[in-house]
Amino acid sequence: YFNFAMGRSISNNKIVKVVKLISKILVDKEPKDEAKLQYLNIDKEIFITLFQNNWNSTITKEIFEAILGYLFSFENDDEVLEKLEQIKISLDILLFSNTSIDTNFHIKTKEFLKLFTTELNSITVDDVSGGKITVLGILETRAVDFDGIIVVDFNDQKIPKISVKDKFISSSLKQNVGLPSIEDRENLQRYYYKRIFDNAQNIAICYIDDESAVMSRFIVQLFSDYKKYIEKKDFKNILYNKQDIQHFYKEIILDIDLSKQSWSATSLKTHLQCKRKYYFNYIAKIQDHVISIKPQAYEIGNIIHNCLEEGVKNKTLTNSFISSYFSTFQKNNPYLILELELWKKRLEKLVEYEEVRKENGIEIFEVEKPFNLSYKGINIKGAIDRIDKYPDNTYEIIDYKTSSSLKIDTLKTYEESTDFQLEFYYLSQRDKMIKDVCYYSLSDVTMKNEVVLQEKLALLDLHFIALKTQKVNFTCTDNLSHCTFCTYKTICQRD
Repeated sequence: YFNFAMGRSISNNKIVKVVKLISKILVDKEPKDEAKLQYLNIDKEIFITLFQNNWNSTITKEIFEAILGYLFSFENDDEVLEKLEQIKISLDILLFSNTSIDTNFHIKTKEFLKLFTTELNSITVDDVSGGKITVLGILETRAVDFDGIIVVDFNDQKIPKISVKDKFISSSLKQNVGLPSIEDRENLQRYYYKRIFDNAQNIAICYIDDESAVMSRFIVQLFSDYKKYIEKKDFKNILYNKQDIQHFYKEIILDIDLSKQSWSATSLKTHLQCKRKYYFNYIAKIQDHVISIKPQAYEIGNIIHNCLEEGVKNKTLTNSFISSYFSTFQKNNPYLILELELWKKRLEKLVEYEEVRKENGIEIFEVEKPFNLSYKGINIKGAIDRIDKYPDNTYEIIDYKTSSSLKIDTLKTYEESTDFQLEFYYLSQRDKMIKDVCYYSLSDVTMKNEVVLQEKLALLDLHFIALKTQKVNFTCTDNLSHCTFCTYKTICQRD
């Protein structure tokens, strides 16, 4: 929900990790650090010649330029690079300008790297990953007027904020050398709060009042008649009173002919697993509300599918293409970095496997082939990930799967199956000589054939007959395992 006006640290950026690792190895090397060098793609030869050999030598302009040039190559964010250039200019003036320092002033490379690390840690960039509600620190509110403000945690142990400096330097010492005292800092903070309160139309100040916390003294100092505005609220009922949504205990019965609906393999699977979920999703159209910026499982699947589609269409399915394609998403969402790095490694095997298929005369015939047709009086639709053509003019229908727990139906299990995706694909391509319909398991790069195709087609016919309805009771599933990751489990009181 929130974004923070004070910006976010770049502590997770690759350049910070590289600088810290280089410093650590040269000060206190451990065996595992060799693997970290390789993981961060730090060139070992450059590390030795540029950092290790110059570690205890005086920094020169040439070494300065070479070190920063190499370190900057690890950063892709334009905003961070701009701030790094500013730091470079400042350090250049500090270290090499004859007008700013004594010409006899020299520092070693290791001391320069400490100085650079300190400057690096001070960089913050705009927070663009959060929501539309902006959170401001008190300093960010200066010279800004608001229609309404909400101040949270206005307790004395937090406001006024006590500086770390005030805990370690005595008041008398600060007074003697002309440093701001605790009273000076408190008065300044009080002024900031007074100014923002005076220029706001509506104010809500929240604080905890119990055995361990009291309201800030600023309330007494800034509002002479504060007592008449105090309202005590007990919020524990938000946490402890379970609010039942009575409406959804009722049956949902509709006069509807489901055979008139347009069906995809996904919607059919939803209907077979839980009629109530089908109603919420496809009839009531209640959509999932995702607030996390962390990638959902389907998002990663979509990225990989789109990458393979583009690589296959343009005949550029190489490791470098996959790496380049994934890098754009890593920049937009840092949470994707680990997931996509793992997938880059897995897909290296896929690139090799595709070359073998190509050498065996198997060609990619179509990619993302859409279909929309009538079968047994039912409209079915979808898009086939890929169709391959063999030298003997037979065809193989392929569906990409990223799941590592992919299971194929057998003669013992197919009667309970709700997944008819490959059967939908097969029905749409009956004009061709189909050799196989299969899942392409991307996690282990194997082809998993549908071994009970004919049996599942017969079962699908029975399901289609059952869709010719006049009235449907959209009941909840009896199989509670389907509720574990269901979007609607809270509505159904199954969370």
